[in-house]
Amino acid sequence: MDKPAEPYYLIEPLTAKRRILIRVASIVAGLLTVVFFNIVPLHFVGIDISVIVVDWRTTVNADHSVTRENHWVSVQAFMWLAFFIGLGELWIRRCAVRSEAWLLKIGMLPEDERTMLTSEKLGPIYISARTTAPEAMLPTLLRRLIMEFRKSLSVDRVSSVMDSSLDLMLHQLDLRYTMLRYLVWIIPTLGFLGTVIGIADALAFVGSGQAPMDELLTPTTMKLGVAFYTTLLALIQSGVLMLGLNFIQAADEQVLNEAGQYCLDNLVIRLTEPAHLSRHG
Repeated sequence: MDKPAEPYYLIEPLTAKRRILIRVASIVAGLLTVVFFNIVPLHFVGIDISVIVVDWRTTVNADHSVTRENHWVSVQAFMWLAFFIGLGELWIRRCAVRSEAWLLKIGMLPEDERTMLTSEKLGPIYISARTTAPEAMLPTLLRRLIMEFRKSLSVDRVSSVMDSSLDLMLHQLDLRYTMLRYLVWIIPTLGFLGTVIGIADALAFVGSGQAPMDELLTPTTMKLGVAFYTTLLALIQSGVLMLGLNFIQAADEQVLNEAGQYCLDNLVIRLTEPAHLSRHG
């Protein structure tokens, strides 16, 4: 087997420090977005985007002029913060998938059609699996299969361990998306909460007597508009995160399937038991 020079070149997995930095950067980006939207009014094709993205409050004065107020702490602010935290989690998972996928391309196992593997030949492969991204799925799977074969010298036992390991890894992979699924759930919840608060505020304004009955329509509809835009924004944000989650999780599961197929094609079916060698020696 032609092996690449040690150590293997690969896309390095994210360290715990880099994951923390990405999460901090995503929080900062969310806060900066809220600050920007509260400072700079946005308009597009005659549409007031600021009403949609942040909690602009509109007040009708006695002289019928309109005063707009922005609120730094609002439901929309928490929605933007959760959205950018979700983007950071998606980026972390994307980097992990790229690192795992690259391990399938560096030739950790023989890929020709003639090489057979005995227990003695598995030593260098096991060492490589220990030194090359030891926490990744493919090296972990290789170590388990090699240890089982060197212990039992049974291909059937190795196949059973591979099936159990793939099931366990699939469950572990699913757990890595728990935070993302929570963020996809909490953003629409915040949106509906903002809508309820906005409707309650509009009804309170109607009953407060701050404006004559014949002038209630415009300010009330403005307040209701902000309330319903909160849900609209939340659905857009959660839809973006859900799309990214589905694509990246599908890529993650595809890499796991390819790792299992790679081990089956280039390790399991090449293993040769001592009894088989003695009969054909």
